[in-house]
Amino acid sequence: MLYRKEVVMVDIKILRNTSDKIWQSCYQHPFVQEIGKGTLSREKFEFFLIQDYKFLLEYIKILSLEISKTNHKDVLYDLIEIQKKTFEGIKVHEQYLNAFEISEDRVNKAKIGLYNDAYISSLRNVTESKGVIEFLAAILPCPWSYHDFACKLIEINKKSLHQNPYKTWIQNYANKKTYLYIQEKLEEYSNKQKCEEIETLQKIFIRSLEYEYLFWDMCYRQTYNF
Repeated sequence: MLYRKEVVMVDIKILRNTSDKIWQSCYQHPFVQEIGKGTLSREKFEFFLIQDYKFLLEYIKILSLEISKTNHKDVLYDLIEIQKKTFEGIKVHEQYLNAFEISEDRVNKAKIGLYNDAYISSLRNVTESKGVIEFLAAILPCPWSYHDFACKLIEINKKSLHQNPYKTWIQNYANKKTYLYIQEKLEEYSNKQKCEEIETLQKIFIRSLEYEYLFWDMCYRQTYNF
């Protein structure tokens, strides 16, 4: 059942504020800063594109798992909408792979990085052991931080953005607002469904954000493990 008497109000600002330290660390990571300046090496960006594509394919499966758990029509529709937006993102991602002449064979042969695999496992664990509110808290940091970072990079590097080789990629995430949809549903469900204490949601949110940092770092170092 979606509707229950016990309610834990989810304030998005609390999740963001309690994660500020790791959020800022992610933004200040050399990978993010160099992509904003256009100085990131092509090799590092290609490594990222391959790993991110592998992540998205697994993420789609995790969304399918979460979808299979619900019997509530409205939640089902909302999760399918998130999955639809993810499929659209994958199509755009494939365009980047083509633009950088990264073949499907190269993607398939590439190993999945340790932190990439760990991030996927963390999301799958939340999906299997928690409810839809916890699941949304786990997936929110990725689209939210990408949008926030992209907007900041555009503002800071606006004078040189026109010659940045990653301009299209940055602008795409600055315009992409999937995070708002997830935020809306997270707050909506919290008014109707019992979930974990807010402290647990904060831990889930921060854990995903920590994996975002490790993902950036893995790609910057172009290594599959630590």
